[in-house]
Amino acid sequence: MFSEDSENGRFMNALGFTKFDLSSRSRIPEVKNFENKIIRRILPFVVEEAKNMIDDLGQNYEENREAYSQTENIFTDFSPQSKESYIKTEIKSFIEAMVDSQRNNEETIGILDEKDKVIELVAMSKYRRLPKNIRDRAINKFIDENQRQPFKYSEELMNSTFRDYDTFSDEEKVVAEYNMRLKDLQDLGGIGEILKSEEAKFRSSLRN
Repeated sequence: MFSEDSENGRFMNALGFTKFDLSSRSRIPEVKNFENKIIRRILPFVVEEAKNMIDDLGQNYEENREAYSQTENIFTDFSPQSKESYIKTEIKSFIEAMVDSQRNNEETIGILDEKDKVIELVAMSKYRRLPKNIRDRAINKFIDENQRQPFKYSEELMNSTFRDYDTFSDEEKVVAEYNMRLKDLQDLGGIGEILKSEEAKFRSSLRN
């Protein structure tokens, strides 16, 4: 996906990624080719986003050093987690989530185009860049506001959201669910940004 001698290639290698980690897992040739094409297209964007996260993650670690400097360990109650380890773990998790979002396209190949997948990626990137504690709070607030879990769609919900949903073809139902997932993702990102801003204002008020 990247030349190992390129700057992005060295960045990914330092995180422990291999070519296999960044490739489609599908056994269907058409799906595999489609997914690899999308992954190649979005990787530069993903890497750039990951690099831009480093300073924010470092600041988040410093602001929550007591909590982040310890992590559960199966051998002892807690073991120290360094700032570098925390940043590397979060960055790697972000990249894995972005690449995984482009896999498992058996249902959507031939229905959704590259533009659709890139829109989804941007929405997921915005959400995944939020600190984990903010993401968790965003999910809870989403549930409070919508009275359901994100990305969970009952037949009743789909029928109330889409007129004549019961007459939709299988392809139309795939697109409808995709649009629901995309909206949930965008809503979670928006909620998270508000919570993050509120938390920053609160911390600032404590310093003054």
